[in-house]
Amino acid sequence: SGPSLNDHPIHQLRMVGAYTMGVNNSWSLYKPTFWTCADDPSRFMSSGWLDPRIIKFVPKGKEKKRLRKKKDGEFKETDITPIDCPGTLFYGRNLNFNPKTFLHEETANWGCSGKSEDVLGISGARSVMLSAIKLSYYLGFRRINLLGCDFKMGNKGWNYAFRQARTSNAIKGNNDSYQSNIKRFEALKPYFEEAGLEVYNCNPDSHNKVFPYRSFRDCLDVFRKKLPAEEDSFGWYDKEKKVQSGK
Repeated sequence: SGPSLNDHPIHQLRMVGAYTMGVNNSWSLYKPTFWTCADDPSRFMSSGWLDPRIIKFVPKGKEKKRLRKKKDGEFKETDITPIDCPGTLFYGRNLNFNPKTFLHEETANWGCSGKSEDVLGISGARSVMLSAIKLSYYLGFRRINLLGCDFKMGNKGWNYAFRQARTSNAIKGNNDSYQSNIKRFEALKPYFEEAGLEVYNCNPDSHNKVFPYRSFRDCLDVFRKKLPAEEDSFGWYDKEKKVQSGK
């Protein structure tokens, strides 16, 4: 959801039919194919929750958290919960980051508890991005292009692609988390490569240099080239191995 998301003509994703995984309130800018979150569901726009075109993956335990609506600049709690929303699925997650098991464990990791350390000696630094990558891999995708993954926040201007202010403490906490998760991605990269998972970053100025840069246009071109060619429908229900073309 970083500001660089606005540097790309993201409407072209829909034009070519590309699959997308959104996180948090990025769906205010683009309605993704899939979406996930890590925090309380009430922090995310109700218009996204209620949109049946978005397949939503939500951590277990948040099924009955009440959502909010914003009207005339005011927030109001509703009786609607994630389990009431269309296209919503629930998944298990864990706080035991281990690069060796990350892709294949039954639950989705999103970092580590602040009271313990992971195998890299890192505590805390939880991130929805970890879960989003695991879910994408679980769904069968083997090429992920990162949009808006800037891995940096400053004290001037907006730190998201959409309007959202943050306190200085929140900015510091996020920047510390970015540095910790860069180390995690460094540890994950060889396991990604072994599993045939390709990850590219579409922001050349991102502070996350673990994944190679690929331009947004190149990502779309690769996607187009991977699409299957059109086929003739005639004869598929016939028993004969060879059929004549229909007219």
